[in-house]
Amino acid sequence: MRTIILKYDETILKNIKNRRLVVCVDSLDNIENQYVESSRANDVMAIVVKLPYVSVSDIEFKEEWKQIPLIIVAHNIGDYFRFFTKVDDIRHLNIRIFLCNKSNMVFSDLKIMSSLGVDCGLNIEEGFKMDEEKLLDFASYYFMSPVPHASVEPFEFILRHLSDEANSSFGMVLFDDPLQYIEVTSPDDIDSSELSDSDFFSLKLDSYYSHFMKLDDCAKCAAFKICNHKMSDKMDNCSKTMSEIYEYAELRNDMNKNHENIKTICQL
Repeated sequence: MRTIILKYDETILKNIKNRRLVVCVDSLDNIENQYVESSRANDVMAIVVKLPYVSVSDIEFKEEWKQIPLIIVAHNIGDYFRFFTKVDDIRHLNIRIFLCNKSNMVFSDLKIMSSLGVDCGLNIEEGFKMDEEKLLDFASYYFMSPVPHASVEPFEFILRHLSDEANSSFGMVLFDDPLQYIEVTSPDDIDSSELSDSDFFSLKLDSYYSHFMKLDDCAKCAAFKICNHKMSDKMDNCSKTMSEIYEYAELRNDMNKNHENIKTICQL
């Protein structure tokens, strides 16, 4: 059964029972009550607050948010000094902060946030081309740096699912996977949220098998199993760039395995 994504609406919520929800809101002003109301008869996977024109440094993080699985989409860090004063408050919350890829500081800001122990992510927006050089530089930092840092999505998802036999699109962590999520905008949409076998096959055909039938660039890309066409219109050299990111992830995975298999040697 797919997870339901909906904009907070009490009328719709009254018609949903025993489902997993992602609840979207446009403000942090009332998220405590919105979380309580959304959780009355359902399992809330996350409250997603989209603030694409707001800097993280301008947000007042509250201790009352501790119990809320919270995702904030913000523009950038903003004022670094004010952000540094808020880091401890952020780390005590169940939160991940996504930054918009439209910001020209996005990758340096993600490095700063993750190095300070703040779980974060790259919000991949439609209609905007990625800076491939900066993306590869960040992937190199994330997968190859020996310095500990917090997780950054979707790079952490790529690493976690590297060994999966089936394809695992990182659209899952961006709530952009029709096999996993269904957007509900009215009570009438709730019935269609259940996925039949034929619906599943149809979606799988459109999102995955069709590329092999057409033998397009995605079908030849080593990273297709974790990208699933998500980046094809966001880069000029998508296949090359994503394949390099995939190689970085494989190297990190091998390093992790070697670390786990270190033998204890008797020292005389």
